[in-house]
Amino acid sequence: MRGWLTASIALGGIPLGVGTLVFVLWLTTRANQLPMIGIFTICGGLVLVTLGVGCLFVHVALGRIKRQLSWGSLARGCALPLTLLLINFPAAFGFAWAAIAIETRYVVSVTNESSATVSGFVVRGGGCAADFGMLKPGERRSRGFYIQNDGELRYQGILGSSHIDGVVDGYVTPSQGGHKDILITSHGIVEVRGEGT
Repeated sequence: MRGWLTASIALGGIPLGVGTLVFVLWLTTRANQLPMIGIFTICGGLVLVTLGVGCLFVHVALGRIKRQLSWGSLARGCALPLTLLLINFPAAFGFAWAAIAIETRYVVSVTNESSATVSGFVVRGGGCAADFGMLKPGERRSRGFYIQNDGELRYQGILGSSHIDGVVDGYVTPSQGGHKDILITSHGIVEVRGEGT
């Protein structure tokens, strides 16, 4: 009878452990295969959790039929496996939500390598704007935002006494993230690098 309880603990712990591992690996490596592995983990986890609930039910049923355990003992014994089984649902939702939020976020980083201060630096377009304020020589600043509309992403600001402006990304669209590095070189030239939508 103890085997059913052990099986339910394993069936609750395996998808939780694998899902956590896949999410952490994706955060650190951003490997393209991991999101698909994550989806399969969620689907497989549903099957395992269902089997785990079944094992827990069998454990309780056998405990009562054989009258080896009281209701109180059964409740205490089932607390850990039931918690492991149920926690899989908010964990899967949380991992999926976090992955979507990270993937759809557009991040722009600005580095001022010039000898002049950059003031009023703003990136706008796609229904949003990110204010970088003032960047002193050698300063770097990043801003993240979510694109609201289709459009073009542009930057503008003042470098010393000169106005600077240009294109960050020629086309942005909602629900697709990206990353751009804007480098203001020591010669006052603005370079845009990185991946967009």
